[in-house]
Amino acid sequence: YRLHTEKHLRKLYNDAHEQPDHIIHVTSTGYFDPNAVDIIISEKKWHDVDITNFYHKACNAPIPAIRTANALIRSSLSGGYEKLKKRIDLVHSEMFSIHINLSEDHPINVGLMSTFSDSFLRYSIMTYDDARKKGLPSLKIVAFKNMTIPNSTNSAVWKVSDPAFEFRIDPMKYFRLIRKNINNFVKSFFSDAGMEFREVKDQLLFVFQASSSLVLKQIAKELDLSEEQMAFSRNTLYENCYLSSGAIPLMCKQLIDDSTISSGQKIICIGYAQGITISAMLLEKV
Repeated sequence: YRLHTEKHLRKLYNDAHEQPDHIIHVTSTGYFDPNAVDIIISEKKWHDVDITNFYHKACNAPIPAIRTANALIRSSLSGGYEKLKKRIDLVHSEMFSIHINLSEDHPINVGLMSTFSDSFLRYSIMTYDDARKKGLPSLKIVAFKNMTIPNSTNSAVWKVSDPAFEFRIDPMKYFRLIRKNINNFVKSFFSDAGMEFREVKDQLLFVFQASSSLVLKQIAKELDLSEEQMAFSRNTLYENCYLSSGAIPLMCKQLIDDSTISSGQKIICIGYAQGITISAMLLEKV
């Protein structure tokens, strides 16, 4: 894990000459100290860059990590004794391939072998004014929401084990709980943001971090979404397998690069993971 993570992070920062103020390292597949981010900033002599390790949040990590970055920037802008933060990088390094136990033929393990994929990504959070001044195509953060589904903590567990991390899940209970709670969660999210989901849903783009087409089908049914509204998330899953914490950032990058999507377009990102936690993030293309 360390060897490959260092190699990929060097590639991600190979052409980076301006240092960030802070780096948040996101992973649920490998931990060591000093970690790959420590090593990269040491090699680049970025000795005053703050590092936050955002570990073991699994597939639902990107939205809480982005929320943390957003809070750090807003806090630094309020003054006081904290150093001003103009740019925070988020770096994802997920290597599920090293946690495949080939000697275990349990159906859950077979599912892991055939579904999860590796991902290494880097992207930045900065103020709206700075992004606009630099002419950077971007997505503006509008709102966040997170919830833990009641009585769900024993439905899925991801833990350190030998020779690989162990994943235990009751799939029927896990997906039933998500299906049962997703509608009220989304309605509450938009209500908190001063909107009515039913009135705006046909104008939204949807980004779902989902581990299977079955989950996407269930979510579409509960939220009354069309096949067209699910196609983007479904195609990403089909083309890349399940990228875990890398799925939502990758899809956001594709939306930024898509010239057919105009400024002002609202995008809702939804993720989930064991806990069971569900997170949502409303974005606007600028």
